[in-house]
Parts: sequence; structure tokens; C-alpha cells
Amino acid sequence: MKKILLILTIIFYNSSYTQHNTIMLKNNDLPSVSSISLNETNIAENDGNAVITATISSAYSEDVTIPLSLTGTAHFITESNEDDFTFSGFRDVITVAGGYTGQNNNAFNSSYGHGIDSNNNIYVADTFNNRIMKWEPGASEGIPFPSSGINSYPRTVFIDSLDNIYVVYNNTVSKYDSSGTYVQSYGDIGIHVHVDSSGAVYGVDEDMHSIRKYPAGSSESIIVAGNGLGGPNADQFWHIYGFDVDISGNIYVADRGNGRIQKWGVGATTGTTLVNGLSSGSLYDVVIDSGDNLYIQSGGVHYWNNDTQKLTYLGPGSYTLNKGRNNQIFVNHDNEIIKIIVNPQITIAAGDTTGTLTFTAIQ
Repeated sequence: MKKILLILTIIFYNSSYTQHNTIMLKNNDLPSVSSISLNETNIAENDGNAVITATISSAYSEDVTIPLSLTGTAHFITESNEDDFTFSGFRDVITVAGGYTGQNNNAFNSSYGHGIDSNNNIYVADTFNNRIMKWEPGASEGIPFPSSGINSYPRTVFIDSLDNIYVVYNNTVSKYDSSGTYVQSYGDIGIHVHVDSSGAVYGVDEDMHSIRKYPAGSSESIIVAGNGLGGPNADQFWHIYGFDVDISGNIYVADRGNGRIQKWGVGATTGTTLVNGLSSGSLYDVVIDSGDNLYIQSGGVHYWNNDTQKLTYLGPGSYTLNKGRNNQIFVNHDNEIIKIIVNPQITIAAGDTTGTLTFTAIQ
């Protein structure tokens, strides 16, 4: 963070006074990784550990996270044998909200969807309790949002870049600001919603098996994916549940009834099948990352590698996915929200230049 002091002198007739103003500027010059080192190459079972240390070129005004991709061969030595074990990737599953069924503030009753704001607060559509629960990081229970409550069973939630909250019902979407004040509603869309960087609102038109878009500032929607008729053809969908939109405006659709993931380009009249042969009864959602890799909710969470075109199972889940920062996926599962960390990462705190990651052996 950089500080600029402005000294303003104002002269009025024959008098003057001086005003001091301080402006704090966020540093947008991204640091580079100077070095990564490992203190041990051999560790023993039962709490033996190795520490990876990363150093960046300069301190930054926000936390810096360095994702790691784990692959290689580990050499195991026992009293009676030596062997090599080839590994690729890493995952960890952590409960971050809920975990109980009921009406208390630490429980949900059929939570179908959720959204995550810029402060990592999780907003959960607690459908059959007819409420949205705001769950702060590290909390043991949630807080009803907005405090005045809502009137119709919510399906899921989306949070835009300004932390506005979009609550999805069956055939409408209501927008609230971050304080919980109602702003406006969007008709003819439901099930799932996405808001892009321009403020355009996308949603599922369930009756027409299509994706609709409200351009920013418009009160009218247009179909931007699908031909308005349900079916198996390249220009059709059958029972859409979830979808995602990348920074270029391409739409990725969980075409549930056809058991496939379709990519629909901007202005296109047909879609392209990226993944086929998925279970039509359990395909609910898809999100895309910056490397054009997909995370698919279909009988659990699966990772589709854009380079290898292969699916890998990551962990349990049902209904809605959300992509957090740094290879973290959040998913609804049995009245809880779980976080799946796809690969480990080193976090360097704001203002620091080094961070560490410790690997500990078990028996």
C-alpha cells in the first residue's frame, strides 16, 4: 500500500488555510517469485515433515497465493522393501458451512445453492427453511440474510464483483445490495444465474430450455444460447440446471437431460460438445477456470482437463458449484458446504515477502 499526502492551500481574500489529505493507493504491480526452496528431501513417517519456502520480489498490498501442481515420483523405503510411487495432483475436502439438518442457525434443510463474496462470506440458499444464511469465514453458525427475511423458497445465490446478492427462485431473480436492501427483480429466468463484469444478468429459461441474458441496464431479456425448443441437437438443450460464463462471454452449459457439457460462443447459433456421456440424472452444474478447465457436478465433483480431455473425480457433492480463488471449489453436499482444494498453495501475507507450506508424513 502506498501513501500520498496532498497539501492544499486555499487563499480566500486576504486569508488562507492549509488542508492535509492522505490518499492510500493499492499497489497493482504484481510481484514475481524470486525463489522456492525445500529444506528436506527425505522425511520419516509419524510426523516427519518438509517445508517449502517461497520468496517474492517485493511485498504486495494483498495476500499473494502461489498454487502448486504436484506430480512426480516418491521413493519409499521400509525395513523390508523399497518402492517408487507415482503421484499426480492433490485434493483436500473441508466443511466450511453447515453440516447439520434442521432449522437452527448451524443447520440447513435442503440447501440447493450458494454464492461467495469478496470477503469469502458464503451465502447459502437454505431452501426448505425459506431463508438465505450468511456464513462468515470460520463461523460455527450463519446469520439470516437479509435480516427481514425472504418470501419464496430460494434455489441458489450469485454474488457479483460489487458484492450484490442475486437470489434465485423458480422463475425470477431478486437483487439485493450487500447491506440486504432490495434493488430489483428479473423475470422469466430462474434455476441458476450469472452476472458478468459489465453487469449483464444471465439465467435459465426453463420452459424454453435456453439461457437468457439481460444486458446491463436493460429491462428486456434475449435468448443467447439455445433455440427455444428442447432437444438433443447441437442448437438445443434439454433441462438445463447450471451454467457458467467466461470472461470472453462464452457460455458453458450443464445440459442435464442430454448428459453433456455444451460450449456456446458469443453470437453462435449452435453449441460444441466438450464432455459427453454424463449421467442425465445427476448432472447439475459446471464452472470454468482461467485455463479453460472444467469442474463438473455429476454424481460428485469431477475435474475436466482441457489439455488431456480427461475427467478426474475430486470429491463428493450435489447441486451447485462455486469457484473460489486459488484452485478452490465450493460445493453443496448433504446440507453442508464443502471446500475442495484441488492443489496446495503457498500464501504470502500482505506486506511480507516469504511464505511456507509444510508437508507432514503419517504412518
